[in-house]
Amino acid sequence: MVKGIHKKFVKNHGNGMSSPAMFSVPSGEVWKVELTKCDGKIWCENGWLEFSNHYSLYIGHLLVFRYDGKSNFHVIIFDRTAKRYNIPTPARNRERNRNCLALALSLIR
Repeated sequence: MVKGIHKKFVKNHGNGMSSPAMFSVPSGEVWKVELTKCDGKIWCENGWLEFSNHYSLYIGHLLVFRYDGKSNFHVIIFDRTAKRYNIPTPARNRERNRNCLALALSLIR
């Protein structure tokens, strides 16, 4: 999976970027991803694997990055069908956990 930043973006903004970058998603979670500059390119390094694994990113997923300045990015993830990836918010996680607990308890009884 390509994890480099597009060269046109690097040309326009690369000098002002520092490491780490912060990736925020619609749920409010913020991920710290280290950036490495090499030969006029910028690569996502430490933290990228955790980010991509957490959201189960695969070839075919589309990530849209909005640069908010000072190495801060807002990230929207689309699945392979170009449907916006449903990132659970903390409230949705609590509700899902309650539902899973209720289901588990009903199976035990």
